[in-house]
Amino acid sequence: MDTDRELLRRRLIATGLVAPQAVSVHDAVRRLACMQGQDLRGVMTSIALRVPGSSKADVVDAMNRGVIVRGYPMRTTVFALSATDLPWMGELLRPSFARELERRRSQLGTSAEEIARAGDIALEGIAASMQGGPRPGLTRAELAEAWRAAGLDATGPKVYHFLVNLMIEGLLAYGPWDAEQREQRVIAQESWLPSGNTIADRFGGDRSAAITEWLRRYLISHGPATLRDFAWWTKLGLAEIRRALPAAVEELVELEIEGERAWASPEVMDAADDVLRAAERSFLLPGFDEIVLGYKDRGYLLTPEEHRQVVPGNNGVFRGLAIDRLRPLATWKRLQRAAGEKLEVTPLVTASISQRAERDLERTFAKLPR
Repeated sequence: MDTDRELLRRRLIATGLVAPQAVSVHDAVRRLACMQGQDLRGVMTSIALRVPGSSKADVVDAMNRGVIVRGYPMRTTVFALSATDLPWMGELLRPSFARELERRRSQLGTSAEEIARAGDIALEGIAASMQGGPRPGLTRAELAEAWRAAGLDATGPKVYHFLVNLMIEGLLAYGPWDAEQREQRVIAQESWLPSGNTIADRFGGDRSAAITEWLRRYLISHGPATLRDFAWWTKLGLAEIRRALPAAVEELVELEIEGERAWASPEVMDAADDVLRAAERSFLLPGFDEIVLGYKDRGYLLTPEEHRQVVPGNNGVFRGLAIDRLRPLATWKRLQRAAGEKLEVTPLVTASISQRAERDLERTFAKLPR
């Protein structure tokens, strides 16, 4: 791949932001495998952006129907993904979390026994909510209250720690939408997720076959991308990934990115001229969109100066990114005003916003999923 701009062009197509192939919000999520989801409203926008004519209401509907959930399949980070993928993806990576979770338990003064008890309490409360209650599942606040009522020290960061542990262990997930709290309610994976989606069910117990499926899906939906991109993204080991490679890249196009082998789908590499040109339009991307977070090296998109502006203090909180004509242009946010929503953009230190770009960004803002 000759230039960073061309790499961005192809990745905008692959990730479904240009000429999207998804026919539903569930299809968009499943195609990407996982979408980083700690900014809930942001990931809902990112999903809807990849399905023409869809809105956040369509994402909420998919959550309420149980086809899109959020959980912790990898990197101790919450992701939106298909309910049919969470069981086997979580199973693949669960062993890799053990040391980090043990370290965090030590820092917070909790124990495995305490977390197991929190799990029992959570499952009991969620089961009760499924028996004729007004809404399935519990909010995070309701869970914390149930834990405290049972004598657990569920205060401050311990609530988050309990939840993360129980989601990584495959007990809980974020499921249906709570319109009052504007968050997903916590549900039990066993009762909410469709059955038949463990590694044994889907891949006959073949771990390598599961990695092959995930790697192929990643390369099709993110490529051009490298094995190191996928290894960083999932935290799977390179040795396992290399064993899965031959089957995963059948019928994909191989190329090089800065001397490193990479792969992409033929549809991306052979895209028609009108699709290639469409990638030059303006984009307003939520802060944690896959274009920014889906690769090991963000240097193809942002200079070090720009990266510091998009992630101030390198604190892990990404601002929304405006892209115009295959160049990062500004950070952006949505302001609520009495007269309605307003777009606020802050030019990157390396860029200036022309009147043409300003008009294009305003038009893009007016079309954002709501």
